[in-house]
Amino acid sequence: MNNLVKYKEYLGSVNYNDQDEILYGKVEYIRRLISYEGQDVESLRASFHEAVDDYLELCQLKGIEPEKPFKINRRVGSAYLCPLPANVSVSSTAHPTGTAF
Repeated sequence: MNNLVKYKEYLGSVNYNDQDEILYGKVEYIRRLISYEGQDVESLRASFHEAVDDYLELCQLKGIEPEKPFKINRRVGSAYLCPLPANVSVSSTAHPTGTAF
């Protein structure tokens, strides 16, 4: 059973509340809370699409970069770093992947 829907590059959860008899969910794998709901699958999907579109439009209006799903920042602690030998020079040459050294 797949409890996720996809729109553009965003994934949303699909949950059911038996007491209220509604489907609901939120955009997954980003920090911002974006939720949606619907009475049936069609209205849930439409609400999810509208929520994502509204989020992207709001980001554009405010001039901010929308969060991308699964984007992570890894920081290496100083315990894992070692000093370079004295005969090694450091340049700002870009690696083919775009990473600058």
